[in-house]
Amino acid sequence: MRISTDTLSRQTYDELSSERALVPARHDSTDLVPQPERSAFFESREDSELEAQLRELLNALAQGQAVQRTPQRLVVTGVHAGREASFLAQNLALTCARNGYRVLLVDANFKSPSVHHSFGLANTFGLSNLLSSSDPPHSLPQATPVPNLAALTIGPQVRNWSSLLNREQLFHRIEPLAASFDYMLVDCGNLAPTLVGRVSAGADNVVVAVKEHVSSMRELAAVVELLRGEGVREPAVLMVE
Repeated sequence: MRISTDTLSRQTYDELSSERALVPARHDSTDLVPQPERSAFFESREDSELEAQLRELLNALAQGQAVQRTPQRLVVTGVHAGREASFLAQNLALTCARNGYRVLLVDANFKSPSVHHSFGLANTFGLSNLLSSSDPPHSLPQATPVPNLAALTIGPQVRNWSSLLNREQLFHRIEPLAASFDYMLVDCGNLAPTLVGRVSAGADNVVVAVKEHVSSMRELAAVVELLRGEGVREPAVLMVE
C-alpha cells in the first residue's frame, strides 16, 4: 500500500484537517507493556519505506499542533478501503512502537478482524469479551513480537457485536489501561458509519482511509458528519493507493 501524504489534511474532503498532535512527548517511565524478544517482524525493504511514509504522516498531522493529552486516542477506518484501513492502523501502531512509544492496538473490525493473524496471537479472548461483560480490561491485552506494542484482539465471535458497539463506549471501557500507554489505536476497518461514530466517541483523532475512484464521497460525507456528532470535529482523510 502507498500513502499519498500530500492529499492529507488541508487538501482533503471539505478541507478537513487534524487539530491534534498524534505524537506525544516522550516519557521516561519504565512502566512498559510486557516485551517478548524482538523478532524479524516487518523488516523488509518495502516495510522500511512504508514506515518512513507513516512517520512523515505522523509528523504532518502533528505539525503546528499542540498535544492535548496522553495517551493519544486514535481511530482508523476506511470508506470502501477496509483492508487498507486495517493495514494502516497496524503499521501506524508498529511505527509508534518502534519509535519508543507504548502502544495498544485494538481490533474493532468485527467484519474482518486481522490483528490476531497479523501478530500471531491467540483469539480466545478479546474485545468481544470486554464489551459483553462488566469485567475490567487489564487481563485482555497481549504482548506482540514487537517491543512496546500490545494488542487487544477481536475475541470470540458474537452475534450481537453491532449492538455491543452501539451500546458501549469503547474508549471508556479501555480507559483503565490508559496509564500504561502513549497511544491507543483502534482499527475499525470498513465498519458502518454509525458504528465508527460510536467507536470514535472519546477519540482525539480519526483517520479515514479512502481510495481514489473507489470510495464514495457520499459515504465519506456521512462518516464525517457522524464523527463530528461524536465530537471529532475535523477527522483526517488519507488517500491510499
